[in-house]
Amino acid sequence: MIPAGLLRAVYAGYLAGVGYLVFSPGGGEPGGAIRIALDLLSTIGLGPPVALVEVGLNVLLFLPLSLLGWFVVGPRSVPSWLAIGAGTSAVIELSQLAIPGRVSSFQDVVANTAGAAVGALLARGCVSLSRFRLRDAIHARSLGCRRSTGPSPPPSSALRSHAPRAAC
Repeated sequence: MIPAGLLRAVYAGYLAGVGYLVFSPGGGEPGGAIRIALDLLSTIGLGPPVALVEVGLNVLLFLPLSLLGWFVVGPRSVPSWLAIGAGTSAVIELSQLAIPGRVSSFQDVVANTAGAAVGALLARGCVSLSRFRLRDAIHARSLGCRRSTGPSPPPSSALRSHAPRAAC
């Protein structure tokens, strides 16, 4: 389990990084993260269109908003995180209208919202999986099963019970 203080610090760093990325003046041409992604993709022989890379990066940009936020701010419903993602993205895009060299787009709002949705679904899946594993562990313990890290030695004949043991 990750300590809560560390998780909050990572989330704060993520938010600060997003703020810097989206509110810095742009040069009008794809640069920064888009240029880096295009260069990386070209080194492995892929040459996707700039627009596709931009959409993908916008999805990835907002994924941690809800994924980390679920554990830092507290669980919300997936539709709540959708609304938070859409609202945050809309505020960013409207603010970018006033920043020289930045381009505001509805496509970015949609991609960012999709990223927030994916993050919330991943967070909900992580929580469900951990609850499922916890439930199974509790059930196995109630049956007298123990978690083993390897093959267990055979019980001594004095300790053997003739009662059937539950399958674990």
